[in-house]
Amino acid sequence: MHNKEIGKTQSYSRVCNNMLVIKHLQQKDCSATELAEILSLSNATLSSILKQLLSIGIVKISGSQNVKELGRKRVVYTLNESFGLFLNVNMTNNTANISVANLKEEILAKEIIEIKKYNAEAIYKIILLATQLLLKDDTRAFPLRCVVI
Repeated sequence: MHNKEIGKTQSYSRVCNNMLVIKHLQQKDCSATELAEILSLSNATLSSILKQLLSIGIVKISGSQNVKELGRKRVVYTLNESFGLFLNVNMTNNTANISVANLKEEILAKEIIEIKKYNAEAIYKIILLATQLLLKDDTRAFPLRCVVI
């Protein structure tokens, strides 16, 4: 296999593993050892992934505890809900569903509107409502990280 192909494969695997860690932490806070066992990854691989996700700010340490009063403390990781916001606009039939969520997929603001005809006026109305949702008190302080239409 050519070196360029190996790099692409490793990069792709890293992205997939990062997504697996994020998806699992959306469901439950875990230690690195628990994540390694659940995801069938080596402790070294998981340590590297968590270090990268911590440096970006996607993951944070939610606590640490001694399991048996001996040895290292168990560090528990969680998703950083203040990392940023995700704006989702779903248009089906004559309805536009606009929602703002955090990384933990918790809906922070939501608006559903009826659209009679999809034209420039309707799109402008959707953009105005999305802007209003992003400017609410509980969403204003966080950066917008992703828009899905």
